[in-house]
Amino acid sequence: LCGEGEEGLAPLTLERPLPLLSLFYKPLLAHQAGLLRRHGVREIGVALPRLSRMVEDAMGDGEELGVRFTWLPCRGAGELELLAACAAFLGEEAALVLPGGGLGDLDLSALLAFHQVHRSAATLALAPPAGRLRARQGEPGVGILRGAARAGAAGEGTLAGRLSALLDRGEALYGVVPEGQWRELTGGEAYLDALADALSGKLRLRWDAPRTA
Repeated sequence: LCGEGEEGLAPLTLERPLPLLSLFYKPLLAHQAGLLRRHGVREIGVALPRLSRMVEDAMGDGEELGVRFTWLPCRGAGELELLAACAAFLGEEAALVLPGGGLGDLDLSALLAFHQVHRSAATLALAPPAGRLRARQGEPGVGILRGAARAGAAGEGTLAGRLSALLDRGEALYGVVPEGQWRELTGGEAYLDALADALSGKLRLRWDAPRTA
């Protein structure tokens, strides 16, 4: 999912959408697809509020990355609009949601396994030490959402409001602190910090270029 916040990365995203932002000669979306594939996710729906044709033309159907992309253009850039764009693709199945504005090496397999055991309405990845949601404003966090957590018309409240309503109805929601790192690329400084962490090995990215800076 790719929502609001690209203006923080200008001028890098003035003429190209965030999913095509290059990190070590590889688009951000390719890094995200690689993370998902390594944890057993092959079917990926990509919701894009802008320049979706440019991203689709550049990335194709995902076969070269070992996944299959389904492109889901949406009319708005907010979290509810992005989730609404995925409704037909996901149906009632639980879905692993990854914000389009970040990258990392989170242990998604552990998150998926926890959700399979507890079968909650939502299982959200939290960041230590304070248990903060791994997300930036305008995007859902990293997590697994069942159909009940995604249901509702776009623009009606917020995702946090929907989750709160589920709690009021007695539904179970869980937060998990998985191993690994997640970086939200909120601006130029965050982008450079992610590159530095990858070069140092703190953030485990995979790329073909030599580790020089």
